[in-house]
Amino acid sequence: MQAYKTIRALGTEVEFYLQSDTKRDFEADLTELEKIVNDFEVAFSRFILTSELSLFNQSSDSFWSSVEFINILLEARNFYHLTKGIFNPSVLPDLERIGYDKSFNLLDTDSAKAVTPQEYRNNNFDLISVEGNLITKPADLKIDLGGIGKGYVVDELVKNLTDKGYKNFWISAGGDMYLSGVNEKKELYKVGVQNPLKLDKDIASILVIDDKLAVATSGVAKRQWKREGKIYNHVIDPRTGTSVNNDVLAVTVISDKAIKSDVFAKTILILGKEEGLKFINNQKNCEALIIDKNLDFSLSKNMNKYLTKL
Repeated sequence: MQAYKTIRALGTEVEFYLQSDTKRDFEADLTELEKIVNDFEVAFSRFILTSELSLFNQSSDSFWSSVEFINILLEARNFYHLTKGIFNPSVLPDLERIGYDKSFNLLDTDSAKAVTPQEYRNNNFDLISVEGNLITKPADLKIDLGGIGKGYVVDELVKNLTDKGYKNFWISAGGDMYLSGVNEKKELYKVGVQNPLKLDKDIASILVIDDKLAVATSGVAKRQWKREGKIYNHVIDPRTGTSVNNDVLAVTVISDKAIKSDVFAKTILILGKEEGLKFINNQKNCEALIIDKNLDFSLSKNMNKYLTKL
């Protein structure tokens, strides 16, 4: 028995596939998964003015938060330190400054509107202090959870399913996936890797040889826009305060957790090919595929055992 559902949320298509050899109430389980996603979006979308994240960003000093928001902030802080500040949620003012100030489907992607001049950016994520449910921060420090949110919620969905005893399932939230077990034919899963220059075609595939695997892809091609003829994308290098622009078009990372794959894919994309490979080769239980502007592949130490070129 199997079930599948797709919903529109988190600015993308979120898909659920469940499989079981025993009788299940698939409808109830899928409804619960959908609620987890929708509740997360209502609470943590920067495009919803009444969301907890928006209220936090509007606060000037102290903010009483939910337990979940604390958990996300602590996860973000860990990755901020692990990546030495390359992963930094505090880039929201820069993201808005270069034009990404509304949901992408509402964005004028070819505008003559000028980019706001760069000013002082308070992007020291360590200035956020957490004590119990009380958060304090400088008034001008604002964050975006786009670099960690989808990975976080996918892991929450995985926990929900594993707690219910599911062994064979997959979840996809845009570029973030988690795959467990085998498909309905008892075969290993295959995950397509998009050609970053032709997004409707795959350039390779990943064979999920592990029992459980989280896969995340980050690239510069999907969310691009123009301001005064210059192309920008949604991946911000916190060192420069503007869109990343290096030798890398896309990065796919596999690991044991969706949140880790999500964050590390963006980290490598910002670092570039050479420094990105050094970074991922020093991480445990992680592998990466880097695709550069010539569509050449660079692989971490053991990525080749998962990869199949088309």
